[in-house]
Amino acid sequence: MYDTHCHLNDKKYENNLSQIITNYEQNGIEKVICVGFDFESSVLAQKIAKENSSVYFSVGIHPENVADYDEQKLIALLDSDDKKMVALGEIGLDYHYTQDNKEKQKEVFVKQIKLAKKYKLPIIVHCRDAYGDCLEILKENAPYQYGGVMHCFGGSTEWAKEVVKLNFKISFAGSVTFNNAKNLQDVAKALDIQYMLVETDSPYLCPKRGIQNEPKYVQDVAIFIAKLKGFDSEQFINIVDKNALNLFQKLKN
Repeated sequence: MYDTHCHLNDKKYENNLSQIITNYEQNGIEKVICVGFDFESSVLAQKIAKENSSVYFSVGIHPENVADYDEQKLIALLDSDDKKMVALGEIGLDYHYTQDNKEKQKEVFVKQIKLAKKYKLPIIVHCRDAYGDCLEILKENAPYQYGGVMHCFGGSTEWAKEVVKLNFKISFAGSVTFNNAKNLQDVAKALDIQYMLVETDSPYLCPKRGIQNEPKYVQDVAIFIAKLKGFDSEQFINIVDKNALNLFQKLKN
């Protein structure tokens, strides 16, 4: 199966990256997407993908890093036309820790949406405590011919149903397994499986609480949701993997 969102480019992995990759490959995870969150991490994601056949990558500037947004640097990465670059992201809005740069976040979000369309890439969207503004921007900039995904989803069922109308998938991370995540579990129950992806967002949000997350645990997320929805786990995994291939076309390479 696939982990559609992880951060092998995170500093937490810098001393044991090869072991982390071996761990997921030995646990049946065929491919992972290493997601960029600033310019340096995007460059590193590309490097890791070049060095490891099971790793694909995306480039983008996370909303917490918009102060350092340099469009020309991002364009240079996009112009590399790398066959393993599957998406532009993660991009979006995050008002959890700071709200004093809302307008800058919105501006950079829209700029990156436009770049994704220019380069014919799906987008990976991060949204935290900003669902109203995020949906407004997504609707204003529709349509999304190449689709997108709301990664590590934490919103409501109603919000999820609105965004899938825009050609987006909803991706669930380890947080869906947490005891205090009943609302998120309700979203997973209500959402049609054709709109679903699974991820780890590792090294964060491990479904096995108290330890560092890694891509091998994406199976735990999938099995949990399958049980929640009354699916056979193998059947569920096959469907969400097909969803991933349909969205991230270059994973087929």
